[in-house]
Amino acid sequence: LSWHNKHCEDVMDEGALRDDIKRYLNDKPRATSEFWQDIRDIDQPDLKELALELPHILWQDVAPSTRTSYLRTFARWKKWAAGADLATFPAQPVHVALYVVSLIQRNTTFAPIAQAVAALRWLHNKAGYTDPTASPVLRQLQEAGRRICARPVARRTPLSPSVFNKLISFLVREESTIADLQCAALICLGFTALLRWDELHRLKVGDITIQASHMTVQLCKRKNDQLRQGSTVLVAAQAEEGLPCPVATVQTFLTAARHEPDQHLFGKLTSAQTGPGLRGTMTYSRAREMVHQALQRVGVAPDGFGLHSLRSGGATAAANAGVGERLLQRHGGWRSTTSKDKYVLDSREDMMSVSEAILKSTT
Repeated sequence: LSWHNKHCEDVMDEGALRDDIKRYLNDKPRATSEFWQDIRDIDQPDLKELALELPHILWQDVAPSTRTSYLRTFARWKKWAAGADLATFPAQPVHVALYVVSLIQRNTTFAPIAQAVAALRWLHNKAGYTDPTASPVLRQLQEAGRRICARPVARRTPLSPSVFNKLISFLVREESTIADLQCAALICLGFTALLRWDELHRLKVGDITIQASHMTVQLCKRKNDQLRQGSTVLVAAQAEEGLPCPVATVQTFLTAARHEPDQHLFGKLTSAQTGPGLRGTMTYSRAREMVHQALQRVGVAPDGFGLHSLRSGGATAAANAGVGERLLQRHGGWRSTTSKDKYVLDSREDMMSVSEAILKSTT
């Protein structure tokens, strides 16, 4: 809460927003809406104690990163409204509609529009004010903005099993460097555990447990883990001889890198008197560059590939191998089948099977 207190000082100045929203961060609520006036007027000691806790609990209905994003988005609305000499909080539906029109004119994607509407809705609901985004006209504006700003989604090319085998076989050799082994471990975990970049980025050495038959990956946070209970992913060892084994690859990397127990699994390569090692955390751009370089080294053009290619490639391989939807959805941490299907590229044989079945019915 103290961090948010400081953050709110940066994005809010004196005015209605500070009076109506900053109370959620202070010991003594201050409010002007009817609901919070009633809360403030409570004088029974037991109820007063509960009333003081209410805003602190209410503030936690979304993740800290989402709160930060909403506050920054609101600061942009406030700057625009102040420039037009309009009331910023509570906002009027007609003014919000005009703001959305300005966003549609300025942006090439729908994301800033959706973010602005969500932030204004969230903050007004918190303050007990009428939601200015509930206007039917504003809903139509959002749909219009979605169509106007629509553009084709650039899907990353899924990494195929053959390219995966080629990459790991090339990167894991006797003469491999720590950089090679780190790249191989990242590819293995992204491909076989179906991890997103933010999950790979947060992994620490203690999250990995290796046994003879499999590897356990403990994730403290995942998109489908709304209650933050943690998620466990099991990665089996390769049973076929001569093929790359993700468990052995990660074990080789851990042995060579000599991490500290609480260190991030993937980090920046450093040189020291005791030999090369890792420190800090790896950035997205460096990880992407590392995978692109590895693809080039095995003769594969990196165009169209990204870090999401690891996850989509593993999901495609699993789906085409006949893995059940429920298990695949759980393994990949997808909230819904619709989300999962976006990552899966059907094989040519599976797509042909539909027409083959139709033709077979005619015989």
